[in-house]
Amino acid sequence: LMLDAGEFVTQLKAKVDDDGELDGYMQIDPPLQGALYRFGLAEDGASIIVLGEGAVKYTFVVAE
Repeated sequence: LMLDAGEFVTQLKAKVDDDGELDGYMQIDPPLQGALYRFGLAEDGASIIVLGEGAVKYTFVVAE
Protein backbone atom coordinates (compact mmCIF):
# COMPACT_ATOMS: atom_id res chain seq x y z
CA LEU A 1 0.00 0.00 0.00
CA MET A 2 1.42 3.41 -0.93
CA LEU A 3 0.58 6.67 0.86
CA ASP A 4 0.97 9.90 -1.13
CA ALA A 5 1.00 12.75 1.39
CA GLY A 6 1.89 15.42 -1.16
CA GLU A 7 5.27 16.24 0.38
CA PHE A 8 6.36 12.60 0.40
CA VAL A 9 5.30 9.16 -0.83
CA THR A 10 5.84 6.18 1.44
CA GLN A 11 5.09 2.48 1.65
CA LEU A 12 2.69 1.17 4.31
CA LYS A 13 2.83 -2.45 5.48
CA ALA A 14 0.00 -4.25 7.27
CA LYS A 15 0.49 -4.69 11.04
CA VAL A 16 -1.40 -7.50 12.77
CA ASP A 17 -2.09 -7.98 16.48
CA ASP A 18 -1.41 -11.11 18.54
CA ASP A 19 -4.67 -12.67 17.30
CA GLY A 20 -3.73 -12.15 13.65
CA GLU A 21 -6.27 -9.33 13.19
CA LEU A 22 -5.34 -6.20 11.23
CA ASP A 23 -4.19 -3.50 13.67
CA GLY A 24 -3.32 -0.84 11.10
CA TYR A 25 -0.57 0.01 8.65
CA MET A 26 3.03 0.83 9.60
CA GLN A 27 5.00 3.43 7.62
CA ILE A 28 8.20 1.85 6.29
CA ASP A 29 10.10 4.90 4.98
CA PRO A 30 11.26 8.20 6.52
CA PRO A 31 10.22 10.83 7.55
CA LEU A 32 7.71 9.07 9.83
CA GLN A 33 9.22 5.58 9.75
CA GLY A 34 7.38 3.31 12.20
CA ALA A 35 4.26 5.51 12.42
CA LEU A 36 0.97 3.58 12.64
CA TYR A 37 -2.01 4.52 10.44
CA ARG A 38 -5.55 3.26 10.98
CA PHE A 39 -8.32 3.76 8.44
CA GLY A 40 -11.94 3.93 9.56
CA LEU A 41 -15.21 5.80 9.73
CA ALA A 42 -16.21 8.71 11.95
CA GLU A 43 -19.53 8.70 13.83
CA ASP A 44 -21.11 10.60 10.91
CA GLY A 45 -19.88 7.99 8.42
CA ALA A 46 -17.06 10.11 6.98
CA SER A 47 -13.78 8.36 6.12
CA ILE A 48 -10.94 9.09 8.55
CA ILE A 49 -7.26 8.26 9.00
CA VAL A 50 -5.86 8.09 12.53
CA LEU A 51 -2.09 8.59 12.73
CA GLY A 52 -0.27 7.51 15.89
CA GLU A 53 -1.31 5.62 19.01
CA GLY A 54 -1.48 6.01 22.75
CA ALA A 55 -1.37 9.59 24.02
CA VAL A 56 -0.45 11.06 20.62
CA LYS A 57 -3.11 10.54 17.94
CA TYR A 58 -4.01 12.76 15.01
CA THR A 59 -7.32 12.22 13.20
CA PHE A 60 -7.62 13.36 9.59
CA VAL A 61 -10.93 13.81 7.76
CA VAL A 62 -11.69 14.65 4.15
CA ALA A 63 -11.71 18.43 3.62
CA GLU A 64 -14.61 19.86 1.65
